[in-house]
Amino acid sequence: MTPKRVRLRYWVIDFRQFTFWFSAAFVAGAGPNLAAIGGVRALVGMSLVATVIGFGLWLHNRRKVGIGIYVHFARPGDGPDSVAVLKSVRRLMEKHHQDWFRTGPDRFGERLPQRVDGMFASIRHRLDEVESWASGIPPLFLYVHCRHDEAFCLGQRVAPSWGLTGRGYDIHDSDGWVLPAIDCQVRAVSRYSPESREAGELYRLDLARALTTGHRRDLVEVESKALISRQDGATNRLAIIVHAAAPEGWQAFVTGAVEAAAGRLTSGYLVDDEDLCDNALVFSVPISPLVAALRGDTAADFVGAIRDHWLHFAAQLYGTPEVPVRVFMQAPSILAFAFGVMFPPGSRLVPWVGTPAVESNGEGSAAEVVAIVDGDDVGVGMERELLSRNLTTAVEYSAQMEADMVALTRNLRSVAGVRLMSTGGDSAIFTLPRSSVMLFEQSLSRSRAELGYRFSCGYGTDSREAFVALRAAKTTGKNVTVGWL
Repeated sequence: MTPKRVRLRYWVIDFRQFTFWFSAAFVAGAGPNLAAIGGVRALVGMSLVATVIGFGLWLHNRRKVGIGIYVHFARPGDGPDSVAVLKSVRRLMEKHHQDWFRTGPDRFGERLPQRVDGMFASIRHRLDEVESWASGIPPLFLYVHCRHDEAFCLGQRVAPSWGLTGRGYDIHDSDGWVLPAIDCQVRAVSRYSPESREAGELYRLDLARALTTGHRRDLVEVESKALISRQDGATNRLAIIVHAAAPEGWQAFVTGAVEAAAGRLTSGYLVDDEDLCDNALVFSVPISPLVAALRGDTAADFVGAIRDHWLHFAAQLYGTPEVPVRVFMQAPSILAFAFGVMFPPGSRLVPWVGTPAVESNGEGSAAEVVAIVDGDDVGVGMERELLSRNLTTAVEYSAQMEADMVALTRNLRSVAGVRLMSTGGDSAIFTLPRSSVMLFEQSLSRSRAELGYRFSCGYGTDSREAFVALRAAKTTGKNVTVGWL
């Protein structure tokens, strides 16, 4: 919640409401009595002043509706104020909504579906707090600031309970709890354009409109491709390949995605046997009109056009739209959320984990990142055992630290694009593509949870930045990851 309330035991005092009702009571009660001393003119003047103040308050708050829910999947090591875009988000939320809150804290050691479920648990907890000061649950407005795979998984999570008959959709928890209606105008905070890298800008997508039929199909270009032949009884899958970025990167992106979907070459995508597709639909979306539409109120036409093409081709190829989809995309992440809602159960977005041929959404590059991992207090633990004359324990301790370091190195090297440059004792140096940083951090978090081995990590664009980041990690509590990019 925005920090403008003081909780006293179980009572929450909203100072804004308190000030309003106190002023109203004063004008209606004590005000006229005091004004009577100065005569009728003073009473009329005070009434006019009160009317102007009341109209100003109404004008200021007339566009403030409901509660904003800001969904942000942070990276390991991010602090509450580490993302510069949060400052603009705070101003945005306070301008449009009665109140707002962020989901969290994020649970880095878990897989993405569990992290999404944890996010919903956070929403439920915060809405219980809202009920303590609001008369019932006010309308909710969903804002997403996620990467592609996170946004898609989030969309899949809400899809089973999406309804087009009301203003929004319901999210049912395992015990029957229902998230109240969310505004169908789902929003995203994007840093796509160069001028919005720091502050971010608001993208809007009317999902209720996007999930209808009858859109202009000529807004996007589409091409169907046959990929592999399926044996009888094998599961059919359709690849949806969406390119909405700089046109010069179109051919390299499409070629890589088609090869990955056919299983001929992973091309940097995290694919397995369950991601192989027999057919593909390749969509080319003009980026400038799309961004203009996302800034305005017409982006649903682009998503709806993709949906109409998909339904048409799925009916032709398979006779049903229920065939699972694998999404390969280079586009703003709010489209990934829409695809998660739109495509059938069993679908998934195939994440990019390798060095990209072109930059995606203006974020990330093929430049390598240097990462240094170093054990925490390993030497101190060894010295303690040696000074205590526990030679056997010291040897066992050393062997355990070495085994943990080997396991950690193995985990990190399993991330696509990560190269081990040097290792010795309780330290190791890696290089990796910028696009693999998220998976690298996730592997670090899982290793901490699985191994119980305490270590710090720092990374940057060169060895000096990585070393300085490691020093920062060591001086801010240890057993954390600090990245300077």
